[in-house]
Amino acid sequence: YEAKNLIELLHKFIDEYPDANSIVFEDSGNDLQGYINIFINGTNIMHLDGINSSLSDGDEVAILPPVSGG
Repeated sequence: YEAKNLIELLHKFIDEYPDANSIVFEDSGNDLQGYINIFINGTNIMHLDGINSSLSDGDEVAILPPVSGG
């Protein structure tokens, strides 16, 4: 996808995969679920500008759900 920031990218992703909406976003539609971890080029978005983090051509975005085990 082409997007200038993370929120735009996520909305384009949800447009194509609507079932992922409740996994990625809270009910409001703009707040991320608390358990989702998103990385841009290996850096957690919490160390960037959060959901408003800007994107450049070639950036790699990883959306990771929680994982647990024993």
